[in-house]
Amino acid sequence: MLGRSHRWQTVRRRHRLRDPSAPAYIRELPMDLNQLYSSQQLALMGAETARHPEARRAHLARADQFSTRIEVVRRAMGAVVGARG
Repeated sequence: MLGRSHRWQTVRRRHRLRDPSAPAYIRELPMDLNQLYSSQQLALMGAETARHPEARRAHLARADQFSTRIEVVRRAMGAVVGARG
């Protein structure tokens, strides 16, 4: 019964002004940032446990791809890439 009074009359709510280009409202990101970090971490762990140099290089290449995608998503969200903190 949100938005209505006790007599079933509609109550007008103020609409908050939003900036649709603000980072918090960006919805067209290709993948969740946490998922990318998780996938990168799994690739690095796979490289650590790989028994053959070819497999290790493949895992590291995959981790590097995730790193590039993370940088793209962070830039789209307005983060300063390369800043630590």
